[in-house]
Order: sequence, then C-alpha cells, then structure tokens
Amino acid sequence: MAHNPFLHAVVYSISTDLYAPGLFLVNNYKQALDILSTEPALKKQMQDQQIYTPTIFDKWLSKEREYLQGLRKEPMQETLLMEYWQKLVNLSHSQYVYFTTFWSHV
Repeated sequence: MAHNPFLHAVVYSISTDLYAPGLFLVNNYKQALDILSTEPALKKQMQDQQIYTPTIFDKWLSKEREYLQGLRKEPMQETLLMEYWQKLVNLSHSQYVYFTTFWSHV
C-alpha cells in the first residue's frame, strides 16, 4: 500500500482530536487532586489567622474590587494639581522663549 499524505494527515488529526480532550481531563483531574491536597494546610492557616468561615474571602474580594474601581479615575485634586503644574511648565517655557527672543534683538 502506497503512503498517502492526505490520509495520514486525516488520521493524525482525528487521533490528536481524540487524544487532546482525554489529556485535558487527566490534567484537570491531577490539578484538582493537587488543590484538594492543600486543603488541610489551608484550614490550619485559616484557624491560625482566626478566619472561621470562607465567606470572609468574598467580603475581601468585594472590598478590593470596590477599591480598584475607585482607582479607575484619578482623584480630582490630583488631576487639578497636574493641570496646574503643566500650566506652570508651559508658562516657564513661554517666558524663556519670550525673553530669549527679546534679548536676541536688543
């Protein structure tokens, strides 16, 4: 039987398609086992830190989300300060240009 590159490509594609989901499931299963194996250490750390329920994590996440959303926009005072600073820089540059131009003609 002659070697058919097209047939080889189809067979390879099908075997890869069948292999990938199985590998995906195996890797996810291994990852789940790894995560579950850390549960006793997590419970001990929670107890040591006096965290008695996992719901505190949801509260912390909510507070962090609120804080980060507040950072989306610069505070007004900081914005005004930066605008003021830029105007001073522009003024200084304009004065420099004016005086160098004026004194160069005198």
